[in-house]
Formats: sequence, structure tokens, C-alpha cells
Amino acid sequence: MKNIGRFLSYYKPHRALLILDLVCAFFIAAIDIAYPMLTQYILRTLLPEMALDSRLVRVFVLLILGALFAYVIRAGLQYVINYWGHRLGILMEADIRKDIFSHIQELSFSFYDKVRTGKLMSRLTTDLFDITELAHHGPEEILISGTTVIGAFVCMMFVEWRLALALLCIVPVGIYYVMRIRIQMRRSSIAVKERVAEINASIESSISGARVAKAFTNEGHELEKFDEGNARFVHAKDRFYMYMAFFHSGMEFFIGMFNLVVLAVGGYLIYSSSLDPILLITFTLYISTFVQPLKKLASFAEQYVLGMAGFTRFCEIMDIEPDIKDKPG
Repeated sequence: MKNIGRFLSYYKPHRALLILDLVCAFFIAAIDIAYPMLTQYILRTLLPEMALDSRLVRVFVLLILGALFAYVIRAGLQYVINYWGHRLGILMEADIRKDIFSHIQELSFSFYDKVRTGKLMSRLTTDLFDITELAHHGPEEILISGTTVIGAFVCMMFVEWRLALALLCIVPVGIYYVMRIRIQMRRSSIAVKERVAEINASIESSISGARVAKAFTNEGHELEKFDEGNARFVHAKDRFYMYMAFFHSGMEFFIGMFNLVVLAVGGYLIYSSSLDPILLITFTLYISTFVQPLKKLASFAEQYVLGMAGFTRFCEIMDIEPDIKDKPG
């Protein structure tokens, strides 16, 4: 939680871009939630009445044009998120890089004796790229997905509460599964970044000492050192992708279960003449609206793991105090 607070503090200088990003994300979620309700109104109310009153055709056309206009607006909002949201992430990455570079300038000689240059380069470059993606996608994905999931579920309760409760029985199990796998993904991600730093350090050492290695015909030893580091990297990356595969396959399973449960319970209710088939169609549309943000959250979980692993490594450096400090003034 401490690292999350430090991460959020980097949003403060760029509050305007953050607010713009979140406002656009909110309206995108609102448009996604409204579409199934419009579909239900047209199928259940407007179309049957149009057969009796041809003047309602004009209302139907206006609704379709309104939906078209809403999706044009949605495309514009998506452009703002993709461009200005990424700019927000870039600016935050620059601030973080400036802080860590300024801090390592203040550290004592003993720090440089213990930490190799290649590892420092990884913390200043590779680690920060993942932080940028998290800074950009984090707030908008949480807002869009959270608003859409909650809004869709509330609408599903109004459409058919029995189907909504059937869905609710699966959600806690899915959340528990996701949280368990995410912990393993985070540990594996930190291990991957450590292995990348080791490889960079080995390459930096080998290249800077290439003349010495050639003078003593020591190229074979340098290659062996590199192969060892490369093998550790492969092992760490393999474990990360294994947990990521568990994560995504589990998410797809639970998403499939949503559709299966709705089909089974809805089919039974239609068979017992206690559910209008049009309501089942509307509910199925909301399943798509409900599932899409869950998939986005699954992708975001991977970004969060990678980004926070990089930020954790950033905090490790920032928490190192120099051996000698200047007195104030």
C-alpha cells in the first residue's frame, strides 16, 4: 500500500490530464451501458407499437441516428484516451526517471561498488516502460471496467433479477481465483526484471572489458557467464508465462460459465413460461457488456503486475540513503 501511495503521488503534477482521461472513460462506459437498454426498448416496446402506429417510425429513425451520433462521440473520446492518456504516462515516466537519476547521483561510492552499471540501466529504462503503461491504462481501465460492470449488473437486476442472482453466484469464485494467481504473477514478474538486470549487467561488463577478454583469449568464459544468466532469465520468464496462462484460461472459463448459466436458467424460465424471450435477448446483450470489461480487467491485471514490479524496484533504489549527507543549508 505504501508503494501504491507513492505511485499515485506522481499523478499530482498532471491532474488536468488525469481528469480529462477519467471523464472520457466515464462517458465511454455510459454509452456502453445504454446500448442494451435502447435495444430492449426498441424490441419490446417500439417495434410492436410501430405496427399499430406508423408515426412511430420517425421515433425509431431518430433513436438509430442518436445511437450513431453516440458512437461517433465514443470514437472521439477513445482518441482522447489513447493519445492524451499515453502522454500522461510519458510525463509520469519522465518524472520518475528524473527522481531516480537525481537520487543515484547523491548515493555514496559504496553503492556503486555493490551495484553494477547494467542493473542501474535496467531500472532507468526497461522497468520504467511498464510503469508508463500502468500509469496510462490504470485509472481509465479501472473506471471504465468498474462503471460498466456495476452499471450492467444493476441494469440486469432490473431486466431479470433471477438471472442476475445466478450470475452473482459465480463472480466471487472468479475473483478469488484471479487474486490467487495475481500474487504468483507479481512474484514471477519481479524475478524476471531481476534476471533482465543481471543480463544487462553481464553484457555491460563484457563489452566494457572486451579488450581484456580478447587479450587473454577469454571469450569462452564470457560466453559461459552470459549463457548462465540467459538460462536464469528463460526460467523466470517461463514461470511468469505459466501463471499468466493459468490466469487467462481461468478468466475465459468463468466468462464461458456466465453465458452457460444464463442460457440454462433463462431456458428453464422460458420453458416454465415465467420469462419473456425478449428479456433473455436483452440480458444476453448485457452479458456481453458485463464480460468485455472483465476481459479488460484481466489484461489490466497483467499490466498492474508488471508496472508495480517495476515501481517496487524503483522504490528499492529511492529508499537507499547516502552514507554522507549534507547538513541543511
